[in-house]
Amino acid sequence: MRSAIVIAMLGFGACQSPEPQVSKADSLVTAVKTETVERNIKKKVLGIWTTEGAENAVFDIRTDSIYYVDQFVSYKYELTDSVITINYPDGTFRGIIRFKKDTMLINGEAGEMKYWKFKK
Repeated sequence: MRSAIVIAMLGFGACQSPEPQVSKADSLVTAVKTETVERNIKKKVLGIWTTEGAENAVFDIRTDSIYYVDQFVSYKYELTDSVITINYPDGTFRGIIRFKKDTMLINGEAGEMKYWKFKK
């Protein structure tokens, strides 16, 4: 009787689909690609940005903070993968950043916002 239960359990285990095998090389390639993409985004976001309808710059993204030109104030931000998190005194903004040519698109709770590098 016990052997029938063991055989049934082994048979059941064999029917389950195996987990996909990921080699160390695949993991390393994925990690390098992710790091490269993150580094590229971090470089691309740096600079002075404006938006449609604005005569002047809207903000200046620096390595550790975002400076709002009209308000004369900076806030800390974090950039992980393509997600920017800006820590304001009264809350936190999170948005997904992507680039389309020279346009920075940030998709957040209010929808998608478009920004261009400010040309002096």
